Amino acid sequence: MPEQQDITPHGGTHDGGAASADSSPHGHGRSARSWNAVDRFIRALRTRQALPFIAAGDRVLDVGSGRDAHFLRALGGLDVEYVGVDPEAEDALPAPRATIMRASFDGRLPFGDGSFTKIVSLASLEHLDDPASLLRESRRLLGRGGMLILTTPTPAAKPVLVALAAFGIVNKEEIAEHRRYFGRDELVGLCRAAGFSRVEHRHFELGFNQLVICGA
Repeated sequence: MPEQQDITPHGGTHDGGAASADSSPHGHGRSARSWNAVDRFIRALRTRQALPFIAAGDRVLDVGSGRDAHFLRALGGLDVEYVGVDPEAEDALPAPRATIMRASFDGRLPFGDGSFTKIVSLASLEHLDDPASLLRESRRLLGRGGMLILTTPTPAAKPVLVALAAFGIVNKEEIAEHRRYFGRDELVGLCRAAGFSRVEHRHFELGFNQLVICGA
């Protein structure tokens, strides 16, 4: 199926929510690190890209939720079932029908096939040694008609992020942990190879970031 550039949200719009300084704005729960207003602003931009695709009644898996489950808070009072997973999170029940679990997402996650209607992965893929494994696992976990919503910085963002990190404008340690930056064709190809039947793509943040919607 040809790549589509016009992505249409399937849910309502939600408040992007305030980002917390306690958890990484870049997708991983690095709670011991120092996050500034720029980091949190960038996280809010990513969150606002994903929120319109979440609808009441969804079963949502947030991959790279961080300790404070920022995406859950950004959903406000929307009626969803939520599970956040992060290798540095603490197990918690932060709200009714919401769970946060400490879990690595480099391999198989402890959920059955088709457990979720939506999977959100914001700024996590670039941290992984085997990003294809997460994409395949996401496909397994999504039921028929489900959707993977992911963001990851583009190759154009690398020199900008490195420079910003060098001057302390964004978190240096976080940027140093980026394993790779995906071009559009590579990223779309990985999603299709993982078994997704529909892959839609668009850039945001002036071309420095990208949103991909993968339909199961």
